[in-house]
Amino acid sequence: MNARRLTPVLLILAILSMAPLIPGGPVENRSFGHIPVAMLIAFNAFITLVVLGSIPLAALARRGGRRILVWVIADGLGYVAIFALDLLHIFPVSPTPMSPALIGFELAGLAFGLAIIGSAVRDLRRPQPERAPSRALSAGARRLILGGALALAGAAIIAGTIGALH
Repeated sequence: MNARRLTPVLLILAILSMAPLIPGGPVENRSFGHIPVAMLIAFNAFITLVVLGSIPLAALARRGGRRILVWVIADGLGYVAIFALDLLHIFPVSPTPMSPALIGFELAGLAFGLAIIGSAVRDLRRPQPERAPSRALSAGARRLILGGALALAGAAIIAGTIGALH
């Protein structure tokens, strides 16, 4: 792929790979009713932050500067943490074993996280593109609108997954 195009594609693929892993869905059917709700909310908030954070990062990574790429690396580390914790049976641990399909999706998610990190590090080593001219809305206003929309979506996702888990 051309310069700085792989990172956004990897972020989008990572987002899409999470869709089948929604609790109670086609792949993730383990029981987590024994885990305290506060812990589940915290873990699901982290997952939601990583996945929803990938959306603006995918849009910004192609032309964003060094700061965006550092955020992309942090997001990739988030994917690695999510899947490593589960695959290593650290958290969340369920009495229901992981299905082969779930293990496959989680290994793919771990690979996406590592690939995102590697691609963003590679992009950091390349010459940085010039900044695009500003748009009608200020950067702060765009961040506020996007942040509010993502926060609402995140709250809905967390509420839905907690409901599915208990």
